[in-house]
Amino acid sequence: MRRERLEHANALIKLIASRGRRFFYNKAADRTAEMWIDLNGRIWFMDDYTGQPIYTLYRGRWRGFSHGGTLRDLVIRLHDYIAYGHLLPPEIICPTYNNPEDGNIWGYPKEEAELLRQECEGLPLFCTYEPGINRERVRDTLTAAGITVDSVTVRQLRELHECLRLLLPQFTNCYEGTMRINGYRSDPAFLTMRTFSWKSREAVSFNGRDKFIGIAGWADNKNVVPLLVALLHWASLIEYRRAKGGKG
Repeated sequence: MRRERLEHANALIKLIASRGRRFFYNKAADRTAEMWIDLNGRIWFMDDYTGQPIYTLYRGRWRGFSHGGTLRDLVIRLHDYIAYGHLLPPEIICPTYNNPEDGNIWGYPKEEAELLRQECEGLPLFCTYEPGINRERVRDTLTAAGITVDSVTVRQLRELHECLRLLLPQFTNCYEGTMRINGYRSDPAFLTMRTFSWKSREAVSFNGRDKFIGIAGWADNKNVVPLLVALLHWASLIEYRRAKGGKG
């Protein structure tokens, strides 16, 4: 999945380079910045202005980086997304001042900033969870993405397991998990997670008889949040692939 997350990161860079002040694009060289993974698995960023490669895991001074602090923070976030699956907050795009009427820190025109934010909504690297989202709204999102008990595949279940594995540490600082599937069918199937609060209890189940996707019915509003985040991210991945002509 790292290669796919790399694709998402570069898609975001290209969107930023196409709007407003066109950060990450150098007109003189006709060059857009990009990230890549080398043969040793290390993640790099090529600066659009200097053309120099920058090792993004290094947190000291980045020689050859031609942009400011907020864009460096964005590149670091992209590194963490590629490497660990950590989702980005939508507010990181054209971040506003304390008073939104003062515009945004990037200096993008208001209309261009709004267009950029809208275009970024289709990328699966952003956390789409908002406080107050409940299980029913997440089920509606899954249905809108074409994810049903009858259609979900074993490969997609394994991917959901991977989403949970990557996202749970951001909320619990502890993770150990198993996935149980009966044979090669998604019905019946369920995922169980073991953390300090989950204790091997069911995370998500696919019940073919009732055509129902169960989402940690035992969990309170706090403990269910990482699962809702993972399910929303999982749905956005499937939708993104289908929009590109894939199978999801």
